[in-house]
Amino acid sequence: MDVTQENFRKTLGQFITGVSVITTIDAASQPVWITINSLASVSLEPPLILFCLKKISYLLPIFEKAPAFAVNILTLDQSNISNMFALNSKDKWQKTEFEYNQKGLPIIKDTQATIICEPHQSINGGDHIIFIGKVIDLAFNSNKSPLAYFQGQYTHI
Repeated sequence: MDVTQENFRKTLGQFITGVSVITTIDAASQPVWITINSLASVSLEPPLILFCLKKISYLLPIFEKAPAFAVNILTLDQSNISNMFALNSKDKWQKTEFEYNQKGLPIIKDTQATIICEPHQSINGGDHIIFIGKVIDLAFNSNKSPLAYFQGQYTHI
């Protein structure tokens, strides 16, 4: 098979991923959100995770300057939140239940897990920037089922 963008996308679609919303605040302390499925662990010592953001995203400068960010791992019943934060609407946060943590980050309520990070490193990765965060706090709820993404659609395990 030729390595075209379409074939690359279809091939990687065979890998089931979790769905998360990354949150932070902008320079005016307003919530900023984006749905991702590029979350991965990097290191246990120190505890590091990564996510990727398109270079053309209007959110890129905000995340490049953010003092911290939160990973909100969504549950099976939160696909509507995933869909909403995949859009380029700036007021989407007004339609989701959230609270601010002690660092002032917006945290979505009732998620599968939450990971709070400080920026550790960012790396040029083709048409994306790879953000590596150092985990400084976390919480999880093992009583919930995670939201998964497979072959271009939501699924569950």
